[in-house]
Amino acid sequence: MKEKYISPLPKNAKLAQIFLKLRNFFLTRLFMWLCFAAGALFISFGAEVAGVVFFVLLISLILTVSDDILPTTFPFLVICISVLQCYNSFDTFIKLWWLAFPVVAAVVFHFVFYRRPIVIGRTFYGIVAVTVAVSIGGFGFISIENYLKSMYYVAGLGVGMMICYILIKSQLEIERDYDWHEKFVDIMYMAGLFTCFQLIAVYVENYISLSDRLTLLEFLEKREIIGEQKLGMTEYYPSTIAPNTIMLQCGNNISTFLMLFMPFPFYKAMQSNRKLWHLVTPFFMMGIIFLSGSRGGLLMGGVEFFICLIAFSVMTRNKLSRWVGWGISAVALCAATFVAFEFGLITKLVSMVMHAEDEVRGKLFSLSIREFIESPIFGKGIANPAVNQFYSGKTGTMGWYHMMIPQVIGSMGIVGIAGYGYQIFTRVREVIRRFNPFVMILGLSYLGVFLMTQVNPGEFCPLPYEMMVVMLFAIIEKEPERVKIKN
Repeated sequence: MKEKYISPLPKNAKLAQIFLKLRNFFLTRLFMWLCFAAGALFISFGAEVAGVVFFVLLISLILTVSDDILPTTFPFLVICISVLQCYNSFDTFIKLWWLAFPVVAAVVFHFVFYRRPIVIGRTFYGIVAVTVAVSIGGFGFISIENYLKSMYYVAGLGVGMMICYILIKSQLEIERDYDWHEKFVDIMYMAGLFTCFQLIAVYVENYISLSDRLTLLEFLEKREIIGEQKLGMTEYYPSTIAPNTIMLQCGNNISTFLMLFMPFPFYKAMQSNRKLWHLVTPFFMMGIIFLSGSRGGLLMGGVEFFICLIAFSVMTRNKLSRWVGWGISAVALCAATFVAFEFGLITKLVSMVMHAEDEVRGKLFSLSIREFIESPIFGKGIANPAVNQFYSGKTGTMGWYHMMIPQVIGSMGIVGIAGYGYQIFTRVREVIRRFNPFVMILGLSYLGVFLMTQVNPGEFCPLPYEMMVVMLFAIIEKEPERVKIKN
């Protein structure tokens, strides 16, 4: 029998009472809606930097007064989503270096004052394997100077994720007196809605700035006018796959976030017939992905969407929900087919495949093969400067291949293939071991990020994507085993 966990409190009775009231408040939906409203206001007034300061200090407060890290998740996601328009803003945010002091102080206090025994699950060893791969990637080829330039990614994807796992896992093992399944679903669901708000705000902001010259219909159709301008912090490019939309610079990130959050409304809809209306939300999210103009989001998000629909139809226990699920799946498939042919998406996709060598990603894929041949064991490292001839990343970023497989084989060679292959194996194995509707939804959330990583950086961004994936699997490991698998 597990020893009952008793949450530490300050010895001063009045201070302890304040701590308890704040802890309870941080767990309410009201708190999340207030965070949503605050984030929306910062975005609406173009004060994203001020928003970062506000939410960082709020997270520091939560870490100080609460022994639970889950309430920090939504404010953290609000920060990550609200700054998506702040592209190439390294020089802006580096000025906020002083925020590191309250954050580090709060983190140290939290994990010392509320310390719990270290718990290691099976997916941790996959993180260790990746740590080895990214740490020695490019050994013998990459210069010390370039290696140090990529240190954020080397440390973040490796040792950093190991530390994140240990800290998150140790806290999640505590049995709470609330339904943490529902709490986590609410957090991810609301974060999805906030992501939708972010893109709508981008459209509204820039339509207002052009409303004296363009009608709403012209704004959506005259892509060449938008494409010639840089408005605010958002760069616009003509979309090559969704003709009547504008491809925003932040479109790929918007889509990646929505693919992380998309499965959670399906979990709500599975709970009862009265909650079937939640099935509207994934359609809304797909609409936002379409408006983002992200080719990867449209393709991979569409795949995830149909997988979620099928999974919902199979897993829901209610007969009405099952028929609704299969019916929606059929209608959505017909609608997707119509849209694909109406806008010539199939033709464009085939053309992209046939002329892959002319696409930047095609050239990067060829580069990764050459790098692998030249350095098959360790690759050329994740800061390989050769990538810059095809894609020059912004200040502080690594050499992006924008595709997971070429990134691994070109940057880390056989060691990387083994490390990432083992990590994927440990993750899939845990989903199978502990499979239930909740685990399925978390697994589909991971699948969304994994799919997007095939055509964008995705999981190679330590914060927030890979840290959120690590958190997903730390939560999955908390579920009871259903199937025994021999190691």
